Amino acid sequence: MLLIMNESCTRSATTDEDALPLKLIAYSISKSSVHFVGFAFTNDVEKELCVRFITLAASNMRTFLCKLEENSDTMSVASKDFATDTPSDWLGATRLLDLEDSKLRLRVLRITQLAQTDTQKAVLIHDYVKSLPFGCVVGFDHISASRVLRNGKGDCHTKGTLFVAMLRSAGIPARLRFVTLPGDFLHGIIDLGQSTITHAVGEVYLQSRWLQTDTYVTDSLLESQAVQRLALEGRVLGCGIHARGNRFWNAQQDAHGQYVASDPASLPSHDWGVAHDPEYFYSHQSHPQLGMGWLTRGKWMLAARVVNRRVIGLRLKII
Repeated sequence: MLLIMNESCTRSATTDEDALPLKLIAYSISKSSVHFVGFAFTNDVEKELCVRFITLAASNMRTFLCKLEENSDTMSVASKDFATDTPSDWLGATRLLDLEDSKLRLRVLRITQLAQTDTQKAVLIHDYVKSLPFGCVVGFDHISASRVLRNGKGDCHTKGTLFVAMLRSAGIPARLRFVTLPGDFLHGIIDLGQSTITHAVGEVYLQSRWLQTDTYVTDSLLESQAVQRLALEGRVLGCGIHARGNRFWNAQQDAHGQYVASDPASLPSHDWGVAHDPEYFYSHQSHPQLGMGWLTRGKWMLAARVVNRRVIGLRLKII
């Protein structure tokens, strides 16, 4: 496999520290080796980030190629699960939804021990996942629920994985719905221009119907600071939220934090359907254009550091 990254990968930046252009990286990866074709760096920081990315890419690609061979039969069942609304189809484990993990099971038992109904359990699980700080995660489509629990932070994909796994561990059917959102909702923490972004929304089966929520994605401290920041800028969309969006979920109706029906410009432009977890979704053959190629992974690896620094700054009111 040959990967080439050039100046077209450079994202817009407001400071010299944020600008880390990749002039040229070209290398090939196989199961047994990684071959570096050439580099041209402009500073030591850029070099360090590039080497980190290449090392990670080589390791992950070799692992992925081996796992793909081992799990090809398992991955193929995703196509059967995408279209069903039968609750029992959304209770099982997957590679990312590692329900057998002892720490995950114990955490769910501890969170829900006083709950008497599934609705109460769902709200308690939601509130726990929401309490984990928001943070951009590289390789989100390969990170298991138990690992998200250990890391103690996540984004819409990884916190969504944990949310679904915890609900299923409690015996509640759950899944993720993937939609395309305008990049404006991330204004202030990363500049995407006119680009869109794929967003994961949790769906939970309660009282004989599927309910949606993504209000667990951003933590309360980030939300409160984001609302103030947006008010100062005269905006309603940015910093990972919609100013008029929901902040909590009562498990009685849908609740969205990143978009609202009263603001059509914020609404999803496309609904890609449901899946067990991000790995199932991004590997599905019905939408190959969303596949997580190594060029995309490289961009997010470079962007994650900036996003997380700005999120921390937003919490501390220093940006």
